[in-house]
Amino acid sequence: CHNHLTDDHIFQLSHALTMTTCTLNRLALTSNKITDRGVNYLANMLKNNGHLKQLWLGSNQITDEGLLLLTDVLRSKNRTLEILSLSHHQLI
Repeated sequence: CHNHLTDDHIFQLSHALTMTTCTLNRLALTSNKITDRGVNYLANMLKNNGHLKQLWLGSNQITDEGLLLLTDVLRSKNRTLEILSLSHHQLI
């Protein structure tokens, strides 16, 4: 939280979260500088990650486009995520 993470940071983090040895189940990324590009990286990660149960993305720069990326993955390719928080978004 509040780490000023950008999409480039999210790219690296998402890559690490796709590794089979990663068992992280809760990830809070609120109040950063994540845009739809970063959400795309996270959505691709969610296709293969079988451990993450909570993802907190509130107070970032995500638009409807990013929301659609996430909902598409959650509807068809991810069965483990239980909580997705997108609170305090002015663009959605």
